[in-house]
Amino acid sequence: MKPIFLILIGAVLCSCKPAAKTAVLAAEKSEPTAAENTETVRSAVRVNSTSQTWSPAQPWEKNPPTSLRSLGIIVKPGQVLTSAEMVADATYLELELIDGSKTAEAKTIAVDYEANLALLSVKSEEDAEAFFANTTPITLASPPSIGDNLGILQVEDNGTPLMTEGKLQSVEVSASFLTGQSFLGYQVKASMQSAASSFSLPVIRNGELAGILLSYDNEDQISDVLSVDVIQHFLADAADGDYAGFPSLGISIAETSDPLFRDFLKLKPEQGGIFISKVRTDGSADKAGVKKGDVLLAADGFSIDRLGFFKHPNYGSVFWGHLVKGEKTAGDTIKLSLLRNGEPLDSKPLEQAVVLVEHQNEIFRSLGIDFPHWHDQQLSLKEIEHALCEYSKYTRIEAVLRNSQKAQGMRIRNSKSATDDNKACQRCDEHTEKGSLCHSCLNVYCLRCEPEMNESGICCRCSKFRGVVEASSGRCIPPK
Repeated sequence: MKPIFLILIGAVLCSCKPAAKTAVLAAEKSEPTAAENTETVRSAVRVNSTSQTWSPAQPWEKNPPTSLRSLGIIVKPGQVLTSAEMVADATYLELELIDGSKTAEAKTIAVDYEANLALLSVKSEEDAEAFFANTTPITLASPPSIGDNLGILQVEDNGTPLMTEGKLQSVEVSASFLTGQSFLGYQVKASMQSAASSFSLPVIRNGELAGILLSYDNEDQISDVLSVDVIQHFLADAADGDYAGFPSLGISIAETSDPLFRDFLKLKPEQGGIFISKVRTDGSADKAGVKKGDVLLAADGFSIDRLGFFKHPNYGSVFWGHLVKGEKTAGDTIKLSLLRNGEPLDSKPLEQAVVLVEHQNEIFRSLGIDFPHWHDQQLSLKEIEHALCEYSKYTRIEAVLRNSQKAQGMRIRNSKSATDDNKACQRCDEHTEKGSLCHSCLNVYCLRCEPEMNESGICCRCSKFRGVVEASSGRCIPPK
C-alpha cells in the first residue's frame, strides 16, 4: 500500500454511474486514408468459437451450441486479441489464418469480461510456430483525437481485405458487455459493408491498432470502439501471466446539478463535485475513511464538474471513472479532494487506501477456479452439488470425531455417512449399522472389533499407521 495525499476513493460501480456521457470536441486533424492501412491484414486472424450457455429455466442443463466468428489481431508474437464475448461459455476455440490455409485449437491467456477483452494463443506449442510463421504483430497506436480518420478492417470469406474509413466523432465512458462496467470508447462514423460478418473487428490508425470495434448501428452508421487506452492497460496487466483485472474503488455517486441539493451540501457556485451516495464495505474508499455524503471535488489533480466529468488532456470532457479504470492498476494509489459538511476534509486519518479489484476476482484467482471448469475439466451443476454434499458430510464427521470423548473411537448410530449403506466391518467383514469409524481412512469397525482403534482414533491398518498390532490378541498398541 502506498501513502497518498488527501484520499483514495472508489471507482464507479454497476449501480453508481449515470447513463453514458458523450463528449464531443472540436479539434480535427487530417489523417492518412484507411486504404493505406490494408497491409495490416498480415496481423489479422480469424477467431472461431463454439459456445454453450446455461439454461436460465433449467440451470443444470445447457442450451444448444452456437458458433461465433470474429476478426482477431496479433498484438504480440503468438498472441491474438479479441473480445471476451468470444470466449464466454466457449467449449471450443480455434484460430484460422485469413486465407483459411491453417487452423489451430486456441487457448485463453487472459480474459476480462468487464472490459470485453480476451487474449488467445495456439494451444499446442508445437503448432504455434508454424501457425504464426508468416504473420506480423501489430503495434499499438497513440491515442487519437476527435476528427481523426480511423480504418475498420474486415476480411471477406475468400480472404480479400476490406478497410472502411470512418471519422472519430466523440469519446464516451460506457458499458460494452457487462451492464454497469464502463470503459473509455470511441464513436466512429462509418458506412460498414456487410460482405463479411464478424463479432468484433480491429480498428486501425496509421497502420497501428487504435481500438476494437464491438458493435455497429446500421441505421445511424455509428460504430462503438473500445479505446486503445483500455487495450494497452489490459495487455500490460496480462504480460506477466498473472492477470489481476481493472481496479474498482467502491462508491456510488450522484450529480450535484440541482440548486437545492447544492445548497444542502454547502457547495459554492464555482465548485463542481459529485455526491458520494454509497460506500461499499471493505472497499478501498471505505478503508480510506470515505463516508456516505462526502463530495468528491477532484481526482489526481483533475477537477470534477457537477455532472462527473473532468478535462482529459487528449479527449476533452470525459467521465471521471476513467481516472480509475483507465489510468490506474490494481495496487496503485490515487489522490482525491473531498468535501465533508461544506469543509475540506482533513487527510491525516485518510492517508492510505489501495485500488482493489472486485472481491470475487481475488477469490476465484486464489482458488484457481474458472467456473464452470475445474482443472481444465468442465463441471455440471449436478457435480458441484454432489461435491458440496460430500464436503458437508466430511465436515460433520470431522466435527463429531474431534468432540468425541471416547478414546478408542466413535460410536456411530443410524449414520449413513459413517457406514456408507451398511458397510461391512473392516476386520470381521460383518455388516453393521453401529460401531466405530476410523479417523483417517473412514473404515467402519463393529462394536466387537473396536480394539483395532488406537487411543487417538487412528486405524492401525490404514495408510496413516500409528501403532503396532499385537500378534496374539490383534489389539492395537499405541506408539511410545
